[in-house]
Amino acid sequence: MNRRSLIAFDRLAIFSVTLVLAFYFYYLLSPVYGRLVLTLSGFLLRPFAQAPAMVSYAEQQGILVTSSAFKGAMAFKFDLFSICLNVVFAPALVIMTTGLRGWGWLRVIVAVLIMMLLHAAEVVVTLLRFLTENSNPLILAASAAFAGFAKWLYSFFDKMGYTLFPFLAWLIVCAGELARWAGGKTGEVPVRSPADQNEKIDRDAG
Repeated sequence: MNRRSLIAFDRLAIFSVTLVLAFYFYYLLSPVYGRLVLTLSGFLLRPFAQAPAMVSYAEQQGILVTSSAFKGAMAFKFDLFSICLNVVFAPALVIMTTGLRGWGWLRVIVAVLIMMLLHAAEVVVTLLRFLTENSNPLILAASAAFAGFAKWLYSFFDKMGYTLFPFLAWLIVCAGELARWAGGKTGEVPVRSPADQNEKIDRDAG
């Protein structure tokens, strides 16, 4: 097995182990992550709403929206745990690329924050998709074009977002390393054989 194959194998092993650990931590911390996503979703929803709205989650009901614009709560049957599950791929990809040395740990945090923002945007798009479908007291009067765009964006997120989001976060925080990979530079220090090293010493001495 050549050196390049060994490097690829090491990266794959790091990715696999990190992915398992990330899933374990996500399983433990998913309620906290979900609450942060929903809180951020409430802020992102404000420009489209006629009144402040609070976005929450109930296990049996799904995503709930409450507001002074209407009585009770609107429920949307979505599993927040599954929607946000792909967050585990972002730290695994980053650690595979940079490790935790230097500022690697900060890149992991930034990647998770990017995923949180993308998940909040996905929740808002999901809500707008259904809130603009019919007349709703919460949402400002939406044109047919805006409703159509919300529907298209929802379809895009539904089909592509789950796969795209982790790679987008990875690309943002590891752009330099990925550019070097694309250029064929792995960042590894080349290893010379003893004969090469002796030859270099002889040249320097001459």
